[in-house]
Amino acid sequence: MNYERFFNSFSMHTEIKLMLYKQYLQNYLLILLNSAYTNTIHIYDLFCGKGETEDGQVGSALISVKQAISSACSYTKSKRIVVHLSDKNKAFCEGLKLKLASIAIPSNIEVSIQCKEFKDEVSNIISRHDHEKNSKVLFFIDPYGYKDTPPETLLDLKQNPNTEIMLFLPVSFIYRFIDSPQSNPTLDKWKTFMSISGRPTDLSIIVDLITSRFSRAGFYSGSFILNNQQNSNKYAIFFVSSNVYGLEKFNETKWAIDPIEGSQMCRNFTGEVIPSIAEEWRLASLDRLSNSIKEHISAKPNKMIDNIELYDAVIRQGFLPRHFNEVWKQNPFLEREFLTSKTKSNYIGYDYTKRVPLVKFWLK
Repeated sequence: MNYERFFNSFSMHTEIKLMLYKQYLQNYLLILLNSAYTNTIHIYDLFCGKGETEDGQVGSALISVKQAISSACSYTKSKRIVVHLSDKNKAFCEGLKLKLASIAIPSNIEVSIQCKEFKDEVSNIISRHDHEKNSKVLFFIDPYGYKDTPPETLLDLKQNPNTEIMLFLPVSFIYRFIDSPQSNPTLDKWKTFMSISGRPTDLSIIVDLITSRFSRAGFYSGSFILNNQQNSNKYAIFFVSSNVYGLEKFNETKWAIDPIEGSQMCRNFTGEVIPSIAEEWRLASLDRLSNSIKEHISAKPNKMIDNIELYDAVIRQGFLPRHFNEVWKQNPFLEREFLTSKTKSNYIGYDYTKRVPLVKFWLK
């Protein structure tokens, strides 16, 4: 990739990627700045670039800093926010320092810039946060290629349960080179990570395999596909968290961008869709949700779940509580028993009920 040409102007899929990151970061900071159990918030942009394009489009580094400032200024109690910016390109780092010099940064916000390789910084980051209990860490990892981010390194970063990762990968390149005769150690690691030996029948399977592999490792994982209209390459943002609420906020963000399926770059950005087809896609998406819930309950020994587990299942499938409520309204396919005398509802759309069993569900 020609890095200098890339930073002349962002293509549409990059704009949407940054839109998703900015919106999630805003939600993330809002929650943590109001959390009584969090003292310090760390934001890492480990391939930060030079901050903006030649024509003034704002990149992830400046988004991180400006969103931290905006969120902190709207919060009455001062909490510490540390933005760690890193890139192996020395010229990018120097240019970024010049841009940040013109920004007024509040005293409770610290910004550091380091010119380092990603792989050289990982062990320092892990040891830095190993014993912290009252801090939260968000990683935005947008490498210049998949070779920069072997999967075991990402799992190492998730050793601390207080961390979340947003990872951007060129899945078209991974898909294209899976059967390449040339040796590629990093690609071999990704193949092992996904438990595949050859190329799957469809590129989207790569996205599903990576997402599910993070889930099998014990994390809440989601994904969102982005299409490069200039060369038809596909990319994906992967989200990895130890907290179901983090995944819910990621789901909220991606459904705001793709209100039809919540899975890829909104059709409004890639061309108009006939309304009837859009509605057909949306209903098919909801059918997948109801079928996955049926399969989940059928696999249970007692064939029954409560509202807490139902909420968890809905979020893990990439949906939101409102989607289950819409499915239920159209077809109440589950029997239910209320464990409370409160107003009769499904109790999966409200924060306080996500921790209290109030309803039991089973298949009709």
